[in-house]
Amino acid sequence: MGVYPLFPLSELLGLLLAAAAALAVWYFAQARTQSAQANALRADRDQLADRLTQAELTLAESKGREALTQQLRDDLAAKTEALQNAERELSSLRSREAELNARKEELQTSFETQKKALQAEFKTLSESILQSRTEQFKKDSQESLGHLLNPLREQISAFQKRVNEVHQDSSNANSALKNELE
Repeated sequence: MGVYPLFPLSELLGLLLAAAAALAVWYFAQARTQSAQANALRADRDQLADRLTQAELTLAESKGREALTQQLRDDLAAKTEALQNAERELSSLRSREAELNARKEELQTSFETQKKALQAEFKTLSESILQSRTEQFKKDSQESLGHLLNPLREQISAFQKRVNEVHQDSSNANSALKNELE
């Protein structure tokens, strides 16, 4: 079983998630800016439409204002075109934001899956290492205790043997003494 570096993979996935989130935030800010610009353009268009209406009313009174009316119409057409462009851009940004959010969710799900797999692998590996170390410690402890206790065991055995000999000698002496007394 190969050991994979845990830190670089999780760091890489974290960086990917952070980058996706930052990009989504940037696109959201762009969409918000476009939306604000579109609202401003609508207000300008409405204002120009009002001005055009007023200019058309006053045109009947004065022929000299035809140039102003044409200019207002041109301005209105330009603002309308700019508004349409802004609305298309806003729609495109919203689509991109949705795509980025979906990608972010995919990355996050993948990250969580890989994280769980790595945690499980780490747990298995650590349990295996702990088991191996425990067995080695047990074996080393038994050997150390054996080295410490074997001389003591030999001395106790020699002592027991000597006690048995002394007891046997004492029993023999008591028997001999008993035989002499009889």
